Amino acid sequence: MSAQDRIRTVIENREASREETHRIALLTRVLHAGTAPLESPNSAASKQFVVISVSDNGPPMDVKAQRLIADPLSAIEDTDKKFPVLWLNIYGLVKQYDGWVQISNGAEEGTTIEIYLPAIEPEDDSNGPHYEEEESLDGTGTVLVADDEEVIRNLAKAVLTRHGYDVILARDGKEAVDKFLKNRDKTDLILLDVSMPYLTGPEVLEQIRALDPDVNVVLSSGFADNGNEEFLARIGISHFLPKPYAPRRLLQIVRRVLGPGQ
Repeated sequence: MSAQDRIRTVIENREASREETHRIALLTRVLHAGTAPLESPNSAASKQFVVISVSDNGPPMDVKAQRLIADPLSAIEDTDKKFPVLWLNIYGLVKQYDGWVQISNGAEEGTTIEIYLPAIEPEDDSNGPHYEEEESLDGTGTVLVADDEEVIRNLAKAVLTRHGYDVILARDGKEAVDKFLKNRDKTDLILLDVSMPYLTGPEVLEQIRALDPDVNVVLSSGFADNGNEEFLARIGISHFLPKPYAPRRLLQIVRRVLGPGQ
């Protein structure tokens, strides 16, 4: 399913769930630098932005829901297991292209969700046509994903399996150690969350490295302090993946650690 199809599906599902008296509007526009709110530091160099705006005339969205939609991965602990996967996919695409989401309510009714995406600048072809091969993110190997957030586990599995990897999931620290013991011979990399029930990421790392000092580990966390060089050096980690992460960023770091194939 393309990015366009995913966005259309979310809109159609939301529209179908409303009564006939309610309306939903989809608008697109282009903003030039200086007129767009620069929420994303990675987008500061862009000259133009494409904005996809979805509005309805229903009840205004409360603050908790706004926070969840604008940043679902960091707010996921406040949700239940019925979080819409389609929106998570769209959010992943937005982050992958250095975009961001803004939400606003009307004075009395309605909510507007705006997706900002940096526009692609045309390439300078003054020296004739040239072709740049797109980076391949496919690979092989088995990745153990240990994270207590179900949405992140499922997202990581979907992305990695789509690009050729086998994935083993663990929902807490104890299960991560158990799954590694059962699959030690075929586990090529562990994507390890720092904060998990029963055993923390560093505690899991200590137990696993007692069994296999050479196992590849990528540490992941939503807290910036866990990614500082002093902390990583202290626990012997070279690779860190901050959350929330875009699918492409996940694939890049896995490919960097494992290479093009086992």
